[in-house]
Amino acid sequence: MVTDDNVPRKAEPRPSSHEEPQGHWCCFHGQVSLFPHASLRGDPTEMHKQCLAAAQQAGDRKGEGVAYGSLGSVYCLSGDLERAIAMHEQQLAIVLETRDLPGQCAAYEGLGNAHGALGEWTQAIEMHHKALVVARETKDRGREGAACGSLGRAYEACGELRLAIDMHEKHLAIATETGDRKGEGAACEGLGSAFGALGETERAIDMHRQRLALAVEVGDRAAEGRAAENLGIAYRSVGEHRRAIAMHEQQLAIAKESGDRGGEGG
Repeated sequence: MVTDDNVPRKAEPRPSSHEEPQGHWCCFHGQVSLFPHASLRGDPTEMHKQCLAAAQQAGDRKGEGVAYGSLGSVYCLSGDLERAIAMHEQQLAIVLETRDLPGQCAAYEGLGNAHGALGEWTQAIEMHHKALVVARETKDRGREGAACGSLGRAYEACGELRLAIDMHEKHLAIATETGDRKGEGAACEGLGSAFGALGETERAIDMHRQRLALAVEVGDRAAEGRAAENLGIAYRSVGEHRRAIAMHEQQLAIAKESGDRGGEGG
């Protein structure tokens, strides 16, 4: 089975459209007005380190926590998972000290993602559950849905398929309620994967069809390719070979369009 694995406050300064995608937001969000040196703008790790140093120099604990969280995310994306965990633990200590509940949710989420990437599912589930508790406490439906989705993926990874389905269904309900079409797609993908692992192929096919339609709607070609591949696998398992071929041809066309050599190989 194939799977995907700031809204500023009114009084805060705002980065330009050029600066925000490059990781400068941590400085603004933490109320630190210092910009990273221009020579560092291509290196997000160095930019966030400079944001961290600026926040520490200014005595800005919230900005410090934001910078640790940003570093944790960058390290996680680059595969430096132990360092990611260390950064998110620093972030968590600060947001607990400052009683920053949204920050706590983000730190737990980051820790859950890093532990999951290491295959440490017990720790990942614990962290995602804490994120879920805080999201509910703060009535943040977006983060609540995301936490449910993360728990669904973690439960599936350790074989707890019924728990996985329960979490993905909660995620789907929240995403539908809030109009989060990408969240709906991710939840359908998780449900399709879990139903398929249980051998409930018809229900898996229904979820993957919904996932495919949502991916097309939001223009997510990578998700469209995964959904087509998953449908191809599911159709083949129930003897629907012509439909399986059509789905794999759709997946192949998307892989060629995006230069995904692995996807072209099927």
